[in-house]
Amino acid sequence: MVLIIGTLKYQVFGSTSEQLTSTTLKYLMENERRVEGYPQITQTCESVCEYDDWYQRAKCNNRGLQMIPNSAGCEEAHMLELHENVITNITSYLLSGYGNVETLDLSHNNISTVLPGTFESTRVLENIFLSANLITELENGTFRGTEHQLLRLFLDNNKLTEIHPFALRKLRKLKTLTFSNNQLTFLPENVFSDLAELQYLHLSGNRLTYLDSNIFNGCSQLKSISMDRNYLSVIPAGLLRGLTSLSSVDLSYNHIENIPSPTDLKIQNNLQTLNLCNNYFTTTATIITYLNNAGLLVMFGSNPFECDCSFQGLQDWFNRQSEEKRNLITSRSPLECKWNASLISIDDDLSSVCLLPTPTLIGSPMTSQEPIPVTGSTTSQVLAATSSTTRRYSDQEPSVSSLDYERKPTTETLINNVCSGKSSDIVTFVMFTVSGVVNVIILCLVVTNLVLTRKLSEKIASD
Repeated sequence: MVLIIGTLKYQVFGSTSEQLTSTTLKYLMENERRVEGYPQITQTCESVCEYDDWYQRAKCNNRGLQMIPNSAGCEEAHMLELHENVITNITSYLLSGYGNVETLDLSHNNISTVLPGTFESTRVLENIFLSANLITELENGTFRGTEHQLLRLFLDNNKLTEIHPFALRKLRKLKTLTFSNNQLTFLPENVFSDLAELQYLHLSGNRLTYLDSNIFNGCSQLKSISMDRNYLSVIPAGLLRGLTSLSSVDLSYNHIENIPSPTDLKIQNNLQTLNLCNNYFTTTATIITYLNNAGLLVMFGSNPFECDCSFQGLQDWFNRQSEEKRNLITSRSPLECKWNASLISIDDDLSSVCLLPTPTLIGSPMTSQEPIPVTGSTTSQVLAATSSTTRRYSDQEPSVSSLDYERKPTTETLINNVCSGKSSDIVTFVMFTVSGVVNVIILCLVVTNLVLTRKLSEKIASD
């Protein structure tokens, strides 16, 4: 055998009785690696880690390691635990000795870059934990070599701002993928297109403002999607097209003001939970369209709903549900509507919130209304105060001129006001109508009485 490092040749064969040992060979290989620019590994797995033969598990966590140790003593390990260290760099060479590892845990380190091909030497990897690092970008081919085995990939709590469209290419066995708590503002249209077996996708706690309607194309096995704590304001029609296995969607803590109908969104019959809590919905009109879907639990508390006819309709539906379902709907966030500066629970009396304003007789002077007491008042007091006052829900009472009251409202206007919840007192209007008729009748009686009295007086005078 001829050694390629000539300077060491004579050290090894300096004596005719000396033979080449495996230890010497490893030493030579390490020197060769160092000459070629590879980092020198001075620590071995058997010296710094605890190895469990039964589980074939190398426990190297929380040992202050700055680098992945040499695999010596742990070559057969199926689990390599390197979490809670200060490792800054991982390469294919550093992992080359761990060819049997199925679970690699590198979470809670200081890794900022994962180069393409890093995992090529670990071709039986099923689980990769890279959570809580400093990774900012995933390049094309980052997970090359794991295509046929990788089942779970955890990249939550990093600094990710960009994912290459082909970063997850060919990971057809992947079942769980988490990007939660990163800084993603955009997802490439086809980034998930190869994930045919994906079941659980977590995108919570990012900065997403937009979703392409085809973003989940190819992910027909998805069971759960978490997109809470983002900045989404619009949910595109057709977003859930083809997701026949989907059972849970979390869209809470976004900026959503409206949502397409179940038909337009392409919701399938398997969907069991839709979380819309803590968004920007002001009316329940679009949400009510989801409530008649059998087997679907919709949670929509902590939205700035207006106390209008639509919300009263929601209360009627809510009161017809079982106690268990009511508790589920309100378990995470309270279900309330805004009335002036107060929040009124869906459990309170809302019979007076769907009313039209009281019109004033044409030519009658405007009467200033005192504001409804809110601070320190109970819900019943607030509602009681409104029963004798012209009421309209808004954040600020609009200014109204006397000319507005001189325009006689038409039947169509009144119906539109009731349906849209813009006005609030149909009962008062009816009372006004009745009282107006009574006043006219009384006036007619008075005039008739005066006429008769006058004629009687004239007859008496003539006699």
